[in-house]
Amino acid sequence: MKTSMAARSWRVCFVAAYCCLRIASPGLAEQPPAAGVAVSASSQWGPGFGADAAVDGIAGENLNYWQTVQGTDKGAWWQADLGEVVPVYGLSIAWARYQNKYHSPPATAVVQVSSTGAADSWKDALVIGSGGIPRDESSYEPDRIWKYPLPVPAQARYVRLLFPEGDQPGARYEGYLCIGEVEIQAPGIAPQMVTIEAAFGKAEVNASRPALVRLFLQSGEGPGRQSLLATHGRRSWARGGCTYVVGEDGTRYESRTAKPGRVNVTEESGRTVLKITGAGLAPSADGPPVAVEDWTLSSPGDGSKLVWKVVRRWQKDFTSVLDGSPGLFFSFDARHRPNSTTSTIWYDPLRIVAGTSDLYRLAGEAGRTSQQHLQVLRDRDTWAVYKLWTNWDSTADLRLEVEGGHLYRRGSFSWLSEAGAASGPSWRQSHRAGEVEKITLAIGGVEKRSTGYQLAVTLPDKPTETSLKRFYDSVLNGGAVNDQKGFDFGNETDGWYYAGSCWMYGAALSAGVPAPAPASFHPYDAAQAFREHLAHVLSTVDDEGRARFGYNQGGQWVDDNLHTIIGFRFYLLHTGDLPFIRQNLQSLERMLQYFIRRRGSQGLFELDDVGAHWYYDAITTSGVNGYHNAFFYKAAMDLAEMEEAAGKAEQAARYRELAGAVKDAYNRVLWKEDAPGGPRYLDWIDSKGREVSYFCDLCQWPPVAVGIASAQQARKIVATADARIAELEKEHGYAGDAGLSALWPVPPDLNPHPWQTFGRYMNGGSLLCQTYWEILARAKAGDAAGAAARLKRFARRAAETRWAGDNAADIR
Repeated sequence: MKTSMAARSWRVCFVAAYCCLRIASPGLAEQPPAAGVAVSASSQWGPGFGADAAVDGIAGENLNYWQTVQGTDKGAWWQADLGEVVPVYGLSIAWARYQNKYHSPPATAVVQVSSTGAADSWKDALVIGSGGIPRDESSYEPDRIWKYPLPVPAQARYVRLLFPEGDQPGARYEGYLCIGEVEIQAPGIAPQMVTIEAAFGKAEVNASRPALVRLFLQSGEGPGRQSLLATHGRRSWARGGCTYVVGEDGTRYESRTAKPGRVNVTEESGRTVLKITGAGLAPSADGPPVAVEDWTLSSPGDGSKLVWKVVRRWQKDFTSVLDGSPGLFFSFDARHRPNSTTSTIWYDPLRIVAGTSDLYRLAGEAGRTSQQHLQVLRDRDTWAVYKLWTNWDSTADLRLEVEGGHLYRRGSFSWLSEAGAASGPSWRQSHRAGEVEKITLAIGGVEKRSTGYQLAVTLPDKPTETSLKRFYDSVLNGGAVNDQKGFDFGNETDGWYYAGSCWMYGAALSAGVPAPAPASFHPYDAAQAFREHLAHVLSTVDDEGRARFGYNQGGQWVDDNLHTIIGFRFYLLHTGDLPFIRQNLQSLERMLQYFIRRRGSQGLFELDDVGAHWYYDAITTSGVNGYHNAFFYKAAMDLAEMEEAAGKAEQAARYRELAGAVKDAYNRVLWKEDAPGGPRYLDWIDSKGREVSYFCDLCQWPPVAVGIASAQQARKIVATADARIAELEKEHGYAGDAGLSALWPVPPDLNPHPWQTFGRYMNGGSLLCQTYWEILARAKAGDAAGAAARLKRFARRAAETRWAGDNAADIR
């Protein structure tokens, strides 16, 4: 909950955001923002909760609102600059929504107006009493429109909402105010919206404040369900599409801040052609532009591309540190945005220039999360497919081709991905007054299945097959690479470097084949990238044999060692690259030796410390852990196989003997025939000898899947799980879309994070990978029907969300 973290917030005395304000629409349903005006507020809670969140065209969505800093509610205000004096008839408000309840509305409100914005010019136009505002924490009414007409129309340029009394008495989150969406009834200033529609899809352009508002890509299966473009972001500028430059002092100069000189809409061959002349790159509606542009947007030829031509004439000498000429902004806030989108370009990394930027850095640590926020292609006049991971069922990827410039990609963990064209192959560009630039960006869609790696599977159940193929394509090609320059695989684009995912991406790679078409002018594929990723992980192995890669710089998540070994075997199976395996066997042996040295008297690996795995924040372990030892066995078997392939029969035999000893000890020490709820393995035995058995999926399904459990034990584990799952379906509404972190609640003393409760013990997407082991385990146990049922449910959910966002919504 955002408002519970006030200690980490900061005060913004004046938050100015050049946004798209919604003007006079029939209701507050989601629609394109209507006009570019400036909005500001007395304070904002943090990124993503600024004044612009209340004018992003999205009403009634959980966690989409402007929010004050705690304790600044009394006298707080939110206001809009309409750009000129116009008649204002009233406004409508969608009050903030959180957990399907009205969230932190004010006690009262005053609508004020002004023609100049001067401190002494404000006049009260309407007082909204407590009866006209919903009660805090009452049930949200999605169909209700809160309208506030003015008693007398007012001539005004500025409209302000003032909250003199602050929050409501007894508010659940004391000291905060929130507004979801504001619509001002001011006829006459609605923007000129132009739609261009052809084989590429559909583009909606705000010609009054030049910007691309929505972009729908079309594929062979029809038009896209959602626009790719962000409507709102943690930075006020991270929305839609526009041209822009950023000065050395950080000032942004955008095409959408002021009205252009002229707009001309015509038709050619039955298709719309939009020409905009005199669009200024200005810091504000009243600020002088540093450059003036002429645009032409059209869909010539077969209509498969939206062609955006920009002619830019510099009005003064200017040095930019970033430019979008143009730039397209996507949001990957998948928990809260219905059109979350992130991207990866598969372009030769030697032809990519990368760097960091404070504009795109919100959180994270160097070396742990990617700091390569900026990527630009060295090649001028090139093309690339931006492989997309979306949280809806999209069948098209974005293809961009540039003439007169360089393609780029920019991003930041969990909130932003940006694509477009730039003037040059470096961030800093110096320009002279009178200089003219001409850049053309061609935007189109391509079938996802035509490029990248594709899942090689044929199933009798065609809907399941289709869903799994699209999920595979989206995540592996569009969402798995966290470092676009180094092509490392992590938890998501621009996110955490993570070696523990090596087995996952290795398994995915070995189940796929390259599509026939290239993904860029200088393509780079997943097998090449994964090879380099494995080498990067091994370069961090310390003297003790621990990988210290990325998030695991301290080396405490020792399971990374095991998953890296398993990932190497998958790579060998897929590529046959035996020289690479031979080159790295010594490092893999050292990684496994870390576990061998720590085998206790019972013959199993024992943890040095409490915790020591990354999957579950809210399940800590110690002593002998079933999870580590199951993958200890698997890694030993895989290393034996690689040794055998490399011609080292003696070493292979030694690791097979080790695996056999671990298997025997696992069954002797951890099997619990009389466990409460049914026979299964102990999850772990802590350092004090306490036996813990809550059917942690990490500790139950893998030993069956990798071959530790006997056939009889495997059947018993499945029977125990099925009996408990039947109870969970009845008592908790468990939908079964993915496996659960534990089938019984973990005692509070084992949970260091009490806000992560039963059904939500996991960290990130761990349920997805553990579902893989459940499906394999059921199949190995002879439960083909159960394996197929879980796979089908998983695929059904993947078709809805691509498993982007909250993976834990299975237990109420």
